[in-house]
Amino acid sequence: MRRCWSEGALRAYLDRELPPEDIERAAAHLGECPRCEARRAELAGRAARVSGFMNVLPEPARATSLPLIRRQPRTAWQWAAAAALAAVVVMAFVLAPKRLAPVAPGPESTPLPPVSSALPPPPNAGSPVQTAAPRHSNRQPVRVRPAVDYYLALDDEPIETGVVVRVALGPTEIPADVIFDQLGRARAIRLIE
Repeated sequence: MRRCWSEGALRAYLDRELPPEDIERAAAHLGECPRCEARRAELAGRAARVSGFMNVLPEPARATSLPLIRRQPRTAWQWAAAAALAAVVVMAFVLAPKRLAPVAPGPESTPLPPVSSALPPPPNAGSPVQTAAPRHSNRQPVRVRPAVDYYLALDDEPIETGVVVRVALGPTEIPADVIFDQLGRARAIRLIE
């Protein structure tokens, strides 16, 4: 007895996809082997059921391929519009104001030098300001100390680290302390008398 045919070879036999000499050999084998004949009959039954199902489907579902959607090539004005949009995004990123998170001073920071006694005391320096508590609250009034600015800020950005340098200003050489940041920009100034 010869070797049995595989399921794939039997399907090719049913679909008439085998070469003519293999079709003759398969037909001879199927006449001799009841097991291969039973598998061929089962495969033929499945193919008939699938074919019946395909005939029941409505016409559009039986279409063999979907229509192709052809993309039009981009024109010069579309490329120019894309480049302009990219340029606007880059400019917005570069020119947008940067917001820096405040950084807590590290242990290596040094406190600012005290105010010289020659400066007059700020107004309300001796009297704490009291805020009245709302009537509906049981909290005690909060004492707020007035803020004393020793240095005049030269911009609105917070100073992370800096160096205090004593300089002489103008032709009369007025002494002043200037705080420079890590980039060398003057950030705050205080006149010394």
